[in-house]
Amino acid sequence: CGDIFSSPEFEFRLASGASDGLMIARAALVKPWVFTEISERKVWDISASERLDLLKRFVRFGLEHWGSDSRGVATTRRFLLELLSFQHRYVPPPFFEFLPQLLQWRPSPFVARSNLENMLASPSVKDWIDISSLLLGPPPEDFSFVPKHASNSYAPLSSSTSSLSTVRASADPSGLQPPSGGLLFDVTSFFHSQILGNGVVREFGA
Repeated sequence: CGDIFSSPEFEFRLASGASDGLMIARAALVKPWVFTEISERKVWDISASERLDLLKRFVRFGLEHWGSDSRGVATTRRFLLELLSFQHRYVPPPFFEFLPQLLQWRPSPFVARSNLENMLASPSVKDWIDISSLLLGPPPEDFSFVPKHASNSYAPLSSSTSSLSTVRASADPSGLQPPSGGLLFDVTSFFHSQILGNGVVREFGA
C-alpha cells in the first residue's frame, strides 16, 4: 500500500492487516516530517518557523554537496525550488474539517497564521523564489523557474465542501461527521476512536 500521508493512515493500514507493506512515497516530499509523525504516533501541527528550519538544513546540505560557488548555489536553488513545488501543497491540520488529511485532498484558500506560513503555502513560483532568496541570496536578474514535476491534476478548489477545509481542528470533533463510506470514512473513524484529548496535536492510544 503506497502514498501513506499521515500517522493515523499508517496505523489504520497496519491494523487492517490487508497490506504486506506500506510506502510513504510522495508524502516525504510534501511533508518530510511524516516520519516523525509516524514514529511518535501523532498529527503534528508543525510551525512555519520549524518548516523554515528544515529548508535551511536542506540548503546547508546542498551547499556542502555541490559547493558554495555560483554553480553550487544555482544547483541548490534549483533543487530547493523543486522541493517547494511539492511542499506548498501541505495544509496545517487546523484548516481541515476532518483529520487525518489524505494525499489527494485539494485545499480551498485559507488565511495562514503568519506571513511565513502564507508564503510556504503559496502556489506562486515568485513566492518560492523569494523563499530561496531568503536562504541563498537573490538569484540572477534573468532567473526563471518552471517546476519539473508539476502535477497537472493538482489545483486548489474553491469549494470548502469538496476539499474538506477551513474548519478549525481545535473545535470539538464530536459533532463532525465525515462523508459516509470509503477510505475517508474508515480512516477518520479509526482516527477519532484512537485520539486522546482535543488539542491540535493528537496522540494515539496503544
